[in-house]
Amino acid sequence: MGDPKTLRSAGFFFGMWLSWLYAFVADQVNRVNLPGIPLPEPHGEAWSYYLGAVVAGALIGLACTWPDNSWAGGALGGLSGACLVFLAPWQQAFSSTTRVFGTILLMLTTFIPMVLILAPVALLIRFSVNNLPTGIEGILAPRRLGLPVLTTLLALLLGFMGLYSGEVKAAFYQTQALVEQGLAVSNAGSLPEPLQPVQGFIPNATGRYTLEWSDDSARFMGPRPVTSRSASDFLIIVRFQNGFSLACVFVPGVKLSPCANYQ
Repeated sequence: MGDPKTLRSAGFFFGMWLSWLYAFVADQVNRVNLPGIPLPEPHGEAWSYYLGAVVAGALIGLACTWPDNSWAGGALGGLSGACLVFLAPWQQAFSSTTRVFGTILLMLTTFIPMVLILAPVALLIRFSVNNLPTGIEGILAPRRLGLPVLTTLLALLLGFMGLYSGEVKAAFYQTQALVEQGLAVSNAGSLPEPLQPVQGFIPNATGRYTLEWSDDSARFMGPRPVTSRSASDFLIIVRFQNGFSLACVFVPGVKLSPCANYQ
C-alpha cells in the first residue's frame, strides 16, 4: 500500500477488526464452556466493553500506520497502546488524590515494559497492513494474504487463552450448587456447611446473582483449609443484584471449599 491515506485507513479498520475479534472470543469462550453459569457482563456492560475494544484497536492500528517507516510505526503503536492501558488508572487517580502516588509509581515501573510488549504487536499489525491486497489481483495472491490471516489467527488464539481450566470449571458448578441449596432453605442452621460462616445469607441472598473467578485469594477473610497456599488458591465470587456478596475459596486437592462474606 503506497498511498499513506489508504494505508492509515486500512490500519484503522484492521486494528478494529483484530481487537473486536479478540474481545468477542475472550468474552464468549467461557460462556460457551460454562452453560448455565450466570457469568457477569464483561467489565460492567457489554456495549462499553466492545466499544472500548474496537476504539483501542482502531487507534493502535492508526498509530502504527501513521509514520512512513514501518519500524517507527511499530514504536508509535506500542506507545499509543501503553497510553491506552494506563488511561483507566489515571482516571481513577484524578478522582481520588490518595491514588495519585500509587498510579505514578505504577506508571514508572510498568509503562516502558508495556511499550516494549505492545510494540511487536503493533509492528505485526503494520506489516500485516502493508501486505493487505488492494485489488482483485492482490486478493488472488495467497502470499499477500498470509500475514494478515496469520495475525487474525493469533488474535483468535489469544482470545482462547482466557478459557478456564477444568478445575475452575468444576468450582463454578460447585459454587452454583451451594448457592442454590442455600436459597432453598429458610433458616441458617439448614445451610450447607461451606455457607455456615457467611453472615446474613438467609435475609440478604435474594434475587439474581452472578459468579466470577478471581485469583486474589488474599482478600478471602474466612476460614481456610490447612493445606491452603495463596499462590495456587482461587476464589469464586457470588454477587447478588442487591449488593450482597460472598466468596468461596478453592484449594487444589481439597474437596470442601469454605465460603465467607466478601467485600
